[in-house]
Amino acid sequence: MVDRIKHKLHFEACFSVDANGRKGGISLFWKHSDDARVLGYSDNHIDIEIHTRGQPIWHLTGFYGEPNRRLRNQPRHLIRVLSQESTLPWCITGDFNNIANQEDKRGGRPYPSSLLTGFQSALDDYNLIDLDLQKKNRIH
Repeated sequence: MVDRIKHKLHFEACFSVDANGRKGGISLFWKHSDDARVLGYSDNHIDIEIHTRGQPIWHLTGFYGEPNRRLRNQPRHLIRVLSQESTLPWCITGDFNNIANQEDKRGGRPYPSSLLTGFQSALDDYNLIDLDLQKKNRIH
């Protein structure tokens, strides 16, 4: 499946962590014109360093949040550890399975305030910005 997605999106290389239980797995894709060095990974993240000819080196973390609501504060520890391992410009992308405020929630019961506070604190502690992205296209 990952190879099919890689080819459909016209990427040439990838690194994947297989699904584990309810966790759906995670993959990062790139072109051969970029040199990506995997720094580390887990069920929830892939951490790489990107080298593109003529551009500054930077740090990318692909993240998939914990599906179990009781464990959703764990990423804060991972973010802290990753933030201390590199001084390069850093981008974290993915789905944290978490929200920073009630306005981000659409329908259903209100989100627990302890999770809202924890996620917002993680953003604040590491000077991260939550970009409001909309899901428009899906890969089939």
